[in-house]
Amino acid sequence: MNPFATALPALLLVLAPAAQGPAPDASALLGSWRSQDEDQELLEFRAGGVVRVDRTTLRYRTQGSRLTLLAQGGSIQGTWRVSEPHLTVVLQTPDGEMRTGRYRRIGAAPGPAEEVRDAGGGETRGRADDSTLGAGALHEGPVTPARAGRLAFGLPKGWSVARREGGNLLLNPGLKADDTLDALLVVLSGPLAPAERGTAIEALLRARLPDVAGELAGQEIEMDAAGARVAGFARAEGRGAEARTTGRTSSGKRVTVWIGAAQDGDHYAAVLAVVVQGREAAFLPGARRILHSLTFAPADATADAGLAGLEFGNSTFGSGSSLTTVYAFGADGSVRRRTMFSSSIGGTDSTATGTFTRRGDTLVLEIGDETIEARLELDAGLPVALRIGAVRYRRT
Repeated sequence: MNPFATALPALLLVLAPAAQGPAPDASALLGSWRSQDEDQELLEFRAGGVVRVDRTTLRYRTQGSRLTLLAQGGSIQGTWRVSEPHLTVVLQTPDGEMRTGRYRRIGAAPGPAEEVRDAGGGETRGRADDSTLGAGALHEGPVTPARAGRLAFGLPKGWSVARREGGNLLLNPGLKADDTLDALLVVLSGPLAPAERGTAIEALLRARLPDVAGELAGQEIEMDAAGARVAGFARAEGRGAEARTTGRTSSGKRVTVWIGAAQDGDHYAAVLAVVVQGREAAFLPGARRILHSLTFAPADATADAGLAGLEFGNSTFGSGSSLTTVYAFGADGSVRRRTMFSSSIGGTDSTATGTFTRRGDTLVLEIGDETIEARLELDAGLPVALRIGAVRYRRT
């Protein structure tokens, strides 16, 4: 199976344009609000992007009058408007229906936000939000460790994982919602076909260029595969290769296409960057830095570790809301998190994928830009529950 064909269409980043006109002051949301409907749902917006929906803690963000509620691996889109002492929230349900909730203020803004737990109640460790950094200096300074399947690498400061599909990652190189989409950056990885094992990395990359060109064509980006220059180089761990060529978008913009690749036995990794011409200095050094920092974990580090096919779930309920989170583990070192959230004015049913490693009864999950530490509860050596922070996920 061609990994470019399966990964690239699912990893396109769409950054919404900024709302027009003067933005309302989001601090007006802070405080406690009681639903005017029969369910008497309670909302409490806190500083730091935290909202309590009855007993469930979520994250939220605003952009002008737009409101996004963030549950694990998914989001609910809508709008907000405050006309003291009333709050109106309109959210889109998973089936596309728009649902309106009306609330009345019952309390002023609280103090500093508590430490946020994940949408299932467990503690998570994520990277700081460096989205305010300019793109021009993103290749300088320290890096943030990141993982994808057997890969480990460093993300330049300000870069983050925008989306994860198994061992493939879409990166956001510090772009904000009102920035133009000047770069598309993707990290791809997976096993080599038996016929490809032992082939020099330069030859492997050259052979894959038509695949890349075909997939970019599906995204309305024309790439000059025939004109690509391929060169090999020495990395700290083994050989690497890079290819560089030009292209054009359907709107006529000229772009530079750069692909870096590395391999380790039966596994490969690639970094793909499509950058608007004239902006290469802002993004390509960071892409090269990722390539040079790539390391491959031993194959047994992502083995199923006795978890293949197992699922662990937790549910919480409020007067008008419910949240269920289920973690499912695969034999290839993958983990899938399904989050089902519902409230009187909206809900979501979403899935996020990532990878895991196990050391004894400790698991480290990499899902999106989250690094989650979990502990297995064992009975006679068999997993019966998963703990993330103070929350217990029972085996289902």
